[in-house]
Amino acid sequence: MVAQIKANRPNQTTKTMVGERDENHLEDSALDALETKLSPGTEGNPFTDYSVQFRNALMFAILRNTGIRRGELLNLKVDDIDFAGNTLRIVRRADSPHDIRRYQPVAKTRERQFPLHAELVNRIHEYVAQHRSKLAAAKRHGYLFVTHKEGRYQGAPISNSAFSKFIEVLKGIVGAIHAHKLRHHWNYTFSSLSAAKGLPAAREEKLRSYLMGWEQTSGTAATYNRRHIKQEAADSMLELQRKVLARKQDRTNEQ
Repeated sequence: MVAQIKANRPNQTTKTMVGERDENHLEDSALDALETKLSPGTEGNPFTDYSVQFRNALMFAILRNTGIRRGELLNLKVDDIDFAGNTLRIVRRADSPHDIRRYQPVAKTRERQFPLHAELVNRIHEYVAQHRSKLAAAKRHGYLFVTHKEGRYQGAPISNSAFSKFIEVLKGIVGAIHAHKLRHHWNYTFSSLSAAKGLPAAREEKLRSYLMGWEQTSGTAATYNRRHIKQEAADSMLELQRKVLARKQDRTNEQ
């Protein structure tokens, strides 16, 4: 029976799968429109509470601009943000005793640190200082994104199910979208940026591996080049964010 199943399963080569993954990106125009729709206080925003609007717009902005996984986003703590140095750390916290969520989101990739555009850091600070700080329960843990809805879970770290509901609302606006598709889109944009800069393929692979938290592919050489690779990766991360945020500022000026 096993032999028959294997014999009749469809053939799908690795090249085909990679090609499909490369095409799995979103259009910038659709993401721009979605970001405008999510802007706090915007008429027609699908979320009613202003604090929820601010939180959701910030989560979307971080996912779009950094390409981190949803588990990494939900696992972020306030202390992971260096507000003076404008950097973000991705930390693995498997089975953390301070996480009360039934299904704890975890960082599946390597720990790493990279810079954030000042605008994003300021928005995170505003969320923490003006919205998150008003919830007493949020002071019992360090997780950045919390539940704002009144009830027993108010102030608790936002759950995977709550985040999934957020994504479902986004699907109602732009169609097929999910957190990992934003990660694919970040990589597509990073490829375009790398090509424009004329980065050699090997160097691009190293920078991408660091920023995405993947294992370096060059073995021992990566150990000696890590500091230089990290700096080049940081420069590329900031340039990508400047590009996206500048487009947003241009749209605001036009309005």
